[in-house]
Amino acid sequence: GAAAEALLEDGAERLLFLHADCVPRTGSIAALRAALERPGVRAAALRQSVEAEGRTFRWIERAANGRARRGMVYGDSGMALHGDVYRAAGGFPEVPLFEDVALSKAVRRIAPIHLVEDATLAISPRRWQKEGVLRCTVRNWILRGLYECGVPPERLARRFYRSHAD
Repeated sequence: GAAAEALLEDGAERLLFLHADCVPRTGSIAALRAALERPGVRAAALRQSVEAEGRTFRWIERAANGRARRGMVYGDSGMALHGDVYRAAGGFPEVPLFEDVALSKAVRRIAPIHLVEDATLAISPRRWQKEGVLRCTVRNWILRGLYECGVPPERLARRFYRSHAD
């Protein structure tokens, strides 16, 4: 699920949505706040930084940050929005999986999503370390592809959460 934090300044409503295992690094909230104050910036994302050593994790960061630069933001990149953009996008849909993808698509129809280069989100590597980077990544790509082909999120969630059972 997505966690939310209101970014309030001078009574202006700002929302930050991110996965529960992601933590904004020092100074990132201020950088987001400043970005959202710039003219024309109604939606923003943070750069990912996976909290693990190794080239594989640097590749994952580059791929995720490239995706975010193109406006496709998942909860592990965080999404900061003006409240009116969130409401105009219809908020999060009531689905058990890919709610962040659906919101990202809806937001992009309203406003571009800007990647804030000096706002960084520390990402937990635990799933990749537990499941294996290749297995975890390929499974997620397959599920996302099936979602894009119209497979209902409820059906995909059963497969996703079954693969995460301890």
